[in-house]
Amino acid sequence: MAALLAFCICPSLLCAHRPEADGRDYIRVETERDIYAKGAPVKVTPILANQSDDPVTYTLAYAVKIFDAEEAVIWEKEMVVYGKVTIPPHSEGKLDQFIWDQRDKDGKRAPEGRYRIFVRLFEYRFRGIQGHKWITIR
Repeated sequence: MAALLAFCICPSLLCAHRPEADGRDYIRVETERDIYAKGAPVKVTPILANQSDDPVTYTLAYAVKIFDAEEAVIWEKEMVVYGKVTIPPHSEGKLDQFIWDQRDKDGKRAPEGRYRIFVRLFEYRFRGIQGHKWITIR
């Protein structure tokens, strides 16, 4: 099951947008673009960042939720990556990319509008680590 983890190390965070500049670890959520055509697949890549001076090891299980503009959850899934991942100091690690097919939890196409992609770690000691990104469907 280790093949489920696509992990990449970026040695510098200087060129990246840092959602939290207070020295804490965080998740940054990336998509290929901010605006999508209706029905187009939305490729999402969660990125974990370690801003400490020491390596950090995660046992990866995380939740993904898609919220509409009114903050109602329209889609959610638990993602489990077997094994542990160690992120070196001041580096980032990309998790497996997943694709949201713009369908809600009932299988219906999401209407045009703004949506928030939210990712949160489950592991007890990292439970507060979360991130999100807004996208628009036109």
